[in-house]
Amino acid sequence: TAKGVITCVVLPPGITVAQAKGGFALQARAIAQARAGSAPQARYCWRTKTLVKDARVTFHFKVRGDSRIAGRVRLVAQAQASNAPRVSDRSRLVVLSSKIVHTGGYTG
Repeated sequence: TAKGVITCVVLPPGITVAQAKGGFALQARAIAQARAGSAPQARYCWRTKTLVKDARVTFHFKVRGDSRIAGRVRLVAQAQASNAPRVSDRSRLVVLSSKIVHTGGYTG
């Protein structure tokens, strides 16, 4: 049984979490990456007290960003427990619905 599991998803540039239950944003690494000169990657994380072997946990969240990049973006999640090695997984970002927001304007 894994204890004290923290699961984080790395958010690609231009994608932010709009709504999630029970998680928290992790900005420390993003700030360190920006100082080191690399592009910062924001992370959003969830805590799970215990997780038995071969169990699955699913987190649902809504993101905000450019829907045109959805098919080309893969979300990478990593889980780390206090008594188990780190594991990672990838999934394609799927857009279930999108709202088109127009920014800018016309002058004449």
